Amino acid sequence: MAADFDEEGRLAGETITRQSSNPGMALGALFFALAVLVLGLFWYASARKQNRPQNVDEETFATARLQPGLGFNATPAPAPPQNKFVIPPPVVVNDPPPAPKEEPFDDSEAKRLAELERLRKEAEAKIQARLRSPMLIVSDKEGFTNGDPSKVTAEDKEEDPHRRFLANSEHQVTKAYAEEVRRPDALVPQGYMIRATLETAIQSDLAGMVRAITTEDVYSFDGRRVLIPKGTMLTGEYKSGLAYGQTRVFVVWTRLLRADGVSLMLQSPGTDALGRSGLTGEVDTHFLQRFGSATLLTLAGGAAQFASALGQNYNQSQGQQFVLDPASGTLIPLNAVSQGQILLNARQIGAQTVAQSVTRMAQEALRNDIKVPPTIHIDQGTPVIVFVKRDLDFSDLYPDPVKEALYELRHPK
Repeated sequence: MAADFDEEGRLAGETITRQSSNPGMALGALFFALAVLVLGLFWYASARKQNRPQNVDEETFATARLQPGLGFNATPAPAPPQNKFVIPPPVVVNDPPPAPKEEPFDDSEAKRLAELERLRKEAEAKIQARLRSPMLIVSDKEGFTNGDPSKVTAEDKEEDPHRRFLANSEHQVTKAYAEEVRRPDALVPQGYMIRATLETAIQSDLAGMVRAITTEDVYSFDGRRVLIPKGTMLTGEYKSGLAYGQTRVFVVWTRLLRADGVSLMLQSPGTDALGRSGLTGEVDTHFLQRFGSATLLTLAGGAAQFASALGQNYNQSQGQQFVLDPASGTLIPLNAVSQGQILLNARQIGAQTVAQSVTRMAQEALRNDIKVPPTIHIDQGTPVIVFVKRDLDFSDLYPDPVKEALYELRHPK
């Protein structure tokens, strides 16, 4: 029991000692907090004092001692500078001087020079084109020139149209390459002649349309199948305004239309049975219309002149008087003007006037009527030929026979 009491007393003493040590620590913490607070107040006060502006109006009184130089004759000391914001006077900005007026630039001279330069370049280009032209004519008027290029001139006005046509044909093809026809079973080659018969008549006074029907089947290039069957409709156009002496009408066949609805553009010329370009028929030259009125007026003028000359000869034979010369024994006509002579002169003047008027009318009528072109009449039912101008390809409508044969080999029945 005594041991228990001793143990309880020891524990009570430790408890009292620990409780007595806790107030010291609390006081230390309190003093530390107060010190930090005081330091913070001092720092805040010093910072506020530094930021506070100084009072410039504060005056300093020093009456304890006499300042040197102070008297009635002494020059007053300059006043201390005042720390005030002074607004500077506004700066006067003078207006900029007006810009000098620019005189308008006259570019007429520059345009004229540019135009002259352009004309000069065009003239040089034409000269170079003539020199490079394949159609050159050598003038031999002065004999053999020994290859002098100054004797070689290009005469555009006197150039032969046949030579020009030949030169143009040669220049179209510079190099020819061989090509393989891959679908001869579906091709009508260029140059093939499609025979047909006209369904509509042609009169060349006005241009118009024309239609024809093929009279035979047209096979492919290898003869495998019929590409243009008999009875296919052809449509085209013909030209009017023939020249003097022309006896053919130029026809262009434009389209082909089969009975099954297949259409193809031809753009090929029409020929006669022998392949000559154009179609011929009955030619009406309008001879009476061109020369009839002029011939009639010419006959009227000739009749008037004949009547005038006949009356003149009759009056001269009837109204002329002669006198016998006794010395020579010859008849001398009298020059006295009689009434018959006056009538003769008047009739002659009138006849000449009428003849001249009729002649002018005949010339005018001939000038107008001579321009009437000939008319060509071609009846329906006339056989014609279409000269195929380019290859006609039907490969999109028929299968390739090579592929068909290969398919049959792979898929035998």
